[in-house]
Parts: sequence; structure tokens; C-alpha cells
Amino acid sequence: MKTKGIFLTILSALFYGFVPVVSYYSFLLGNNPFTLTFFRGFLVIPVLGFFMIVNKVDFKLTFDEAKNILYAGLFGTVFTNFTLSSSYNYIGVGSATTIHYLYPVMVMLFSKFFYKDNISKKQLITLGLSVFGISFFLDFNDVSKIQGILLAVMSSVTFGFYVVHIDKSGLSKMNGMKLSFYLSIVLVVAFSISNLFFNQMILDQPVKSYVLMFVVAILANFLAVICLKEGIRLIGSGMASILSMIEPISTLIFGKMFFDEIISINKLVGSAIIIISILYMAKEK
Repeated sequence: MKTKGIFLTILSALFYGFVPVVSYYSFLLGNNPFTLTFFRGFLVIPVLGFFMIVNKVDFKLTFDEAKNILYAGLFGTVFTNFTLSSSYNYIGVGSATTIHYLYPVMVMLFSKFFYKDNISKKQLITLGLSVFGISFFLDFNDVSKIQGILLAVMSSVTFGFYVVHIDKSGLSKMNGMKLSFYLSIVLVVAFSISNLFFNQMILDQPVKSYVLMFVVAILANFLAVICLKEGIRLIGSGMASILSMIEPISTLIFGKMFFDEIISINKLVGSAIIIISILYMAKEK
């Protein structure tokens, strides 16, 4: 069970890690983060609905399930995506994404102080090493831009809450397609309302851009959500959040594969530290 949970969590990180590659091609065609986030929810809803019907998954929700999904959707998808994409206006995407990966720290804090979970010495060491490794990905030229940094930190807080909430509310036991279906609905409704005030939606785009957004929708709001949900169920939110730190490494590798990006010594060292810390934690019984 533990091995399966580790595998699915890492697989979700790989799916999430590939999203920036597809997103980049979409941005080259005139897209923006707001529109991409909206359509990654909107386009996946009929797909999830179809598979739920085929697999005879019940669409009904209890009041508690609906309430917990609303919280998870608002914090995990709406607030996280909004704050993270907004931070791109002030600091680089690389720095913003790096700061966002403080969320395993938030997971540990939420678990410890709100749910009184025990945190082992090995988990603390792994977390410290992973955060240290992540720091090697940070562009320190952006550190002076406090507003962007605060927005990126806020995204890590909201996503940390989301991961813990999925675990503690019992949503991790819900059918993965059903959970992703309703999370996507929350995202679409919230972004539709916010667009009335911010007017960020770009609809006049080539067909190729919509195809790319559909790919992002399948990767992020279908495959990755389901794998991460199952990983949280099997190994818990704390371990799952630390394993998810492999995502920036996968993005680095995909960037090299598709864009021939130069991988700096700093990022190689950071990647090595993260991998070592994860292997260290994987030995925990």
C-alpha cells in the first residue's frame, strides 16, 4: 500500500511538472494564466462527467461532502491559482513556483497545530533538506519584490491547507473522478465571477491554444488530482506533500527535453538534495 501511494504521488508530481511545458506553448499563442486556469477546469468537466457515467459513479453529495469540496475548491484551486498566477506579475515564474513549494512546511504546521499530528524526527529532517534543496532553484534577484513574494507564499499556504483538508475531511476516500469533477466546477464558477470584475479572460485564441489547454486540463485536473488524492489516502498528507517536491525537478528535466534549457549547477545541487531527502524518508517504516 505504501509503495503504491509513493508511486501515485510521484506520478502526480510528474503530471503537474509537465503542465508548465504545455502552458508555455499556450502562452506563446496569446494565452494568459487566468484564461488557462479557467479552461483547465471548464474543459475537463464533461470528460470527468462522461467517465463517471460510464463507471456508474454516483453524482450525489451529502451536505458535509459539498461543504468540504467547497473549502477544498476555494483554497486548493481558486485561491492557490489566483495568488500564484498573480505573483508572476511581480517576480519570475521560476521564483514564484519555488516559493510555492514551501507548502509541505504549511502541511506540517497545519497537521501539527490544528490536528495534533505527531511529526517524526525523520520527517522534520527530510522537510528541512527538501526546503534547503528547493532554495537552490530560487532567483535571488527577485527577493526584493515583496508583493510578488507574499502572493507566492500565500499560494503555498492555501495549497498546504488543501492537501491537509483532503486528508482530514475524508475527501481522500471519495472517488477520484467525482472529487475532481466538483473541484473543477468550483474553480469555473469562481473564475467566472471574478472575471466580471477583473476582465482577464481571453477567448479569441487559435484552435491550437484550446487544444493545449485541454491537455493541461487532463494532466492537472484529471490525472494529477486523482493520483495525488489516492497518494494522500495511502501515505498521508505529510509524506505526500514532501514527495510532491519532486515536481520542480521534473519541470527542470522537461524544460531541458523540450526547450533545451540550461540546467545550472545550483539547480543540479538542489535536485540532488531533494532526491536524497526523499530517499532518506522512504526508508521510514
